[in-house]
Amino acid sequence: MQIVQAQIKPLSQINGDEALLLIQRIAKTCYKSYKDTDDVESAKRMIKSLISSGHHSLLENYVISMNYVSNIAAYKDLTRSRTGFSYAIESTRWCNYSKDKYNGQIKFLDPIEIPNKNSEEYKMWKKTMEMVEQNYLALAKLGAKPDQLSLILPQSTAAEFNITGNLRAWRNLFDLRVLDKTGHARDCIHEIMDPTLELFHEKIPVVFDDQYDLLQQKKAQKKLQEAKQIQEQIVSETNQKRK
Repeated sequence: MQIVQAQIKPLSQINGDEALLLIQRIAKTCYKSYKDTDDVESAKRMIKSLISSGHHSLLENYVISMNYVSNIAAYKDLTRSRTGFSYAIESTRWCNYSKDKYNGQIKFLDPIEIPNKNSEEYKMWKKTMEMVEQNYLALAKLGAKPDQLSLILPQSTAAEFNITGNLRAWRNLFDLRVLDKTGHARDCIHEIMDPTLELFHEKIPVVFDDQYDLLQQKKAQKKLQEAKQIQEQIVSETNQKRK
């Protein structure tokens, strides 16, 4: 058994200037304003105006592909966002993890939901994953095929997957899975999507400025809450000692 960490990486170079100039060039078709100069600064102004006015359809003209390592639970929830996206995942129906190709072991994502690795909860989770692997390998020895073996794999099973989407689709995904506009997303999704938004903002700031600012506000609020909880715990422990 191998416990792995979440990973993210672009599948191709994200060229922010190229993206802005392409969107600007296509947007000019709407107004037949080709005589205006095409440059990055004017493109930034135009795209900022498009986003603030809600004219997001033009963002569909630039596509980014990302590669992730997370778990089946994260992938299952992410694929609920279909419009503007294409998905591809390591198939547990075809990958036989009992084979030498996979070192005869299953990979599980280290659960961010259980941060204390010395806790009883984490120990129980780890023991459960070990049992899953033992049973998986035992079934494989009995001759079970990968599509049969996959039936006992839990949502903690690690998987590599790719997501390709246009900028409008990515913005919508960030609203749902980073900014939690429809309810708190899984922590394992935040683990990969929060840094994805930060990466996109680094490469194409003007397209993601508003969402990036909201993410930083969320992080600051979370730190304040954590500091408050620590302080309250210290006060509680101090009061207990005085009794």
